Amino acid sequence: MIIFGTRTTNPTAGQGMFNCPRCGPQKPYTHKKAKRWFTLYFIPVIPLGTAGEYVECGACAGTFDMDALHYDPAAEQAEMFDRLRRLSVLAMLHAQRYQPENVAALQTALQGVTQDFVQEDVIHQDVQFAQQAQAQLEPVFGQQTQDLSADGKTLLLRIVLSTLAPSRQVAAQDHQVVHRAAAAMGMPPNVVEQHIAAYVAGQ
Repeated sequence: MIIFGTRTTNPTAGQGMFNCPRCGPQKPYTHKKAKRWFTLYFIPVIPLGTAGEYVECGACAGTFDMDALHYDPAAEQAEMFDRLRRLSVLAMLHAQRYQPENVAALQTALQGVTQDFVQEDVIHQDVQFAQQAQAQLEPVFGQQTQDLSADGKTLLLRIVLSTLAPSRQVAAQDHQVVHRAAAAMGMPPNVVEQHIAAYVAGQ
């Protein structure tokens, strides 16, 4: 009886160091190429082509698409901080809170997160861009926060609150904009009220 079939092997195609999306920077990786073979009596005989490629982390054993070799956590972090700033500016505009004290409050809030000081002209550029684009609050917040965790959304909400109400007195217009932004992020109203109450109480 002749026994034949197919089999997949995962030979190593390369090795090196990369920034692992799971366990951190500068970890060893192995580049694997999955190859399919026609087998005869369980012995690979004829190659049938490449079934796929992936990267395996030597530290945590996680497997990732080849794009992981280009993963730059510093660039990703910078993009995230830029996004938090632009969304906070959009909330400022919709609450009509674009006064010097609000700009200063946003600078302070962002510095508390990033340890970097955002120049005022950067915020002004964000304002001009949002105005020219006629950016609407709900669609932008909904789209730009889809990949944020619950903690990330809470952080953004705190930055928005700090920016709109630096004196911790949340006016009606601030309250409304905060709820609109939070609803667009999928946050329940009662949870938002808890965050507002905690902010007002200085917690």
